[in-house]
Amino acid sequence: MLYFILITISVIFIFSLNIPIALHNTFSIGTIFLHFFIAVAFCGLISFLIMLMIHKLPSKYFKPDLKFFKTFKIEKQIYKILKVKKWKDKVPELGKFGGFEKNKLKDPTNPKYLEEFLTDSCKSEAIHSLSAFLAIFMFFIIPKPFKLLIALPVFIVNFICHIMPVLIQRYMRPRLLTLYKLSKSRKQKEMLENEFEFDEEVEQNNAT
Repeated sequence: MLYFILITISVIFIFSLNIPIALHNTFSIGTIFLHFFIAVAFCGLISFLIMLMIHKLPSKYFKPDLKFFKTFKIEKQIYKILKVKKWKDKVPELGKFGGFEKNKLKDPTNPKYLEEFLTDSCKSEAIHSLSAFLAIFMFFIIPKPFKLLIALPVFIVNFICHIMPVLIQRYMRPRLLTLYKLSKSRKQKEMLENEFEFDEEVEQNNAT
């Protein structure tokens, strides 16, 4: 819902800003709408292509222990100031389009599932980060009269819409890592206990 409110307000703002200027400079409303559509479509196409590229790359490039994906201590204070915890659930999660849903933890005690969750979280961050910044190329295809009036507002809205999921992933990842480590150590403990019980059973059978 937060996304849709932001996008709706942004569209109204862009057209409210452009229509009086268009009428004053003899631009048609259709021309404004066309360039607005081109700007939005370009952002969408960039995001789609980046998503395809990221999901084609090996998972080893998207591990939470890599420096790029680590959440630093100073970030935690920033996320508190931005109140990420309050609005994170209001941003739509589109992981299902990439093959892995992150709406909620379906198997929080399974280390293999959590590892996959963390990898997909890193992929999501990479997709949104690149989509936020690479939309700058839109300025090369939008004609000069519309760069400031259409391209800039669309770029800003696109940037905000992609940075919000990035913040959410970086906010949640330390918690997921902690849960992953706990589940992994618990699983290893269970395996050791089962192995110990099996050895005992073998020894008893040999004794008899």
